[in-house]
Amino acid sequence: MWRLYLLSQVQIVFWIVLATAVAFYGNGEHDLLTLTLYTKQFNRYFINAAITSTTVNVALFFYIFIWLEKFQGIVDATEAAPWAAAVGGGTFSGSVICFMLGMWPVFSFLSIPIVIIEVYGLVLTMHFAPTLGIFRVHSKKKNQ
Repeated sequence: MWRLYLLSQVQIVFWIVLATAVAFYGNGEHDLLTLTLYTKQFNRYFINAAITSTTVNVALFFYIFIWLEKFQGIVDATEAAPWAAAVGGGTFSGSVICFMLGMWPVFSFLSIPIVIIEVYGLVLTMHFAPTLGIFRVHSKKKNQ
C-alpha cells in the first residue's frame, strides 16, 4: 500500500518539477510568463481571453470552496451551487484552448504539450493543500 502512495507522490512531484522547468525555460531566452505577457508574436486576443477565463475559474473556485464552505458553513457547496461545475468546466476548457491558440504563433505544435504540462503541474500543486475543496478529508460520524 505504501508503494502505491510513494509512486503517486513521485508522479506528482515529477509533473510539478516538469511544469516548473518548462515555465522557467520558456523558449531558451526568456521564461514562459515573460513571453506570454510581453511577446508581440503571441496572439493577444487568445492570450487575453485565456487570462480572463482563468481568472473567472479561480474566482469560482474561491467562491465555492472558500466563501460557501469556510465562511457560510455549507457542507457540500457543490450541491448548493450546481451551476458551478458547468461554468468551471467551460472556463477551464476555454482557457486551455485559448492558451494553446495564443501560443501557437511562437511555439507551433509545442504549444499543446507546453499547455498540458503547465495545467498538470498547476492542478497537482493542489495536492499539497489537502484541506481545500474536494481534497479535504471528511470525518465519518457514527450513528449513536
